[in-house]
Amino acid sequence: MIPIQKEEYNNKIALFVPSLRCGGAERVFINLAKGLELYNIKPLFLIANASGPFLKDIENKFTIINFNTKHVSQSLPYLCWFMKKNNIPYLLSAMDHTNIISILAKKLVSSNTKTFITIHSSLSQRLKNQFKIKELILFKLIPLFYKYANGIIAVSHGVANDLAENIKISNRKIHVIYNPVISNEIYKLSEQSIQHPWFNDKKKTPIVIGVGRFIYEKNFSLLIKAVHEVNKTIKCRLMILGDGEERKKLTALVNKMGLNNLVSFPGYVDNPYAYIRRSSVFVLPSIREGLPTALIEAMALGIPVVSTNCPNGPAEILANGQYGLLVPVNDVEQMAGAIINILTQRTKIFIPKAWIDQFTFTHVAKAYLKLMGIPNFK
Repeated sequence: MIPIQKEEYNNKIALFVPSLRCGGAERVFINLAKGLELYNIKPLFLIANASGPFLKDIENKFTIINFNTKHVSQSLPYLCWFMKKNNIPYLLSAMDHTNIISILAKKLVSSNTKTFITIHSSLSQRLKNQFKIKELILFKLIPLFYKYANGIIAVSHGVANDLAENIKISNRKIHVIYNPVISNEIYKLSEQSIQHPWFNDKKKTPIVIGVGRFIYEKNFSLLIKAVHEVNKTIKCRLMILGDGEERKKLTALVNKMGLNNLVSFPGYVDNPYAYIRRSSVFVLPSIREGLPTALIEAMALGIPVVSTNCPNGPAEILANGQYGLLVPVNDVEQMAGAIINILTQRTKIFIPKAWIDQFTFTHVAKAYLKLMGIPNFK
């Protein structure tokens, strides 16, 4: 149920997301909200269904309007009602279906609200092997609606170029702003202790770590196979933080390869930074990305990284291999070789602070405020 009109809702930046599940776009908006706070701007969250693990991160810090709908499309009348009753000057949304709803709501209400939409992954990559009717309809709607947005924000240059090419929209309408990933908080959290026995092992066996949802695009089966190859040369363990629909498949692969004692799936953890910081190497095995958050976090925490050179994001984050090792997508041998390279300390990489700073909350929030034309922020 939506609360009645309140003065406190007026003149707010509204952040519109489908839910608060453990997804990259949701985390980006939470981090952005924290970054905006640093400029004395407290945004408002509009959520189709305010459920998911991330709810605890914002429920006592920001105002939340829960439309309490099962699907994002069902939130359209509630969003229209809310925009009509409240003076919301800026509406920022994430993910294609939510972006379309925000633009449509503005059109239906004839609101003066400026709509800004964010794109977090490559459109062409998502179109590959896509057979769901709902998704195919969505992709047909994207070029029809996106042209009416006041601004389109892509999370990487690769994502921006891909979008411009596929929906035939001018690059001048698309702006690239990297995701807000780095804050002082993650450094503090990385210092916390961990109870997992691997990190108290006197033998100090190297730990390879991966982080993300267990879905096809994250391609964790590649990482498991690569670690199997690495263990033929040097003993190491693999820990993958996260969960998802491919857990059974990944567990079966571990059993098949006889890696039961060398692979751990702790699930989602509240503080992944402490695990990352104590690991020997971070690996991103993805088939496609937008701007992988965990890769940036690992880099900021000073952990050597290996990533597939997938579209889009990793090459930009790592300056085409200058700040981490890039390997071809789905290449087990080259990934294993890169991991061995780091574990045997053949490669040492220094990353300048200025490079990390472009992913900080303050830097990114300032870029959003400038793009939206927010006056008088400090």
